[in-house]
Amino acid sequence: MNNTNTAKSNLYFYGALACAIWFLLTGWLWAYLVNLIVAYPFGILGLVLWYKGKKTEGNSKRYKVVEIILLTGLAASIITFIGMMMYN
Repeated sequence: MNNTNTAKSNLYFYGALACAIWFLLTGWLWAYLVNLIVAYPFGILGLVLWYKGKKTEGNSKRYKVVEIILLTGLAASIITFIGMMMYN
């Protein structure tokens, strides 16, 4: 892999990681549907960057971390939404 591909792959990875962490931290904010504006755009952007990075780098294990964080954020968001619907 040359320097251009390495730099591009690092950009995709760290961008996807930052978006995934933001999505995980804000995905539970269902009050006034805030997470549709604050969390989900970053989750979708993180998913796109994860996909492009995985395609660029091939079968790298470091993208597994981003995948786990995105799935955990989605699960937390869905569980919080169900909890709010049951108790409100």
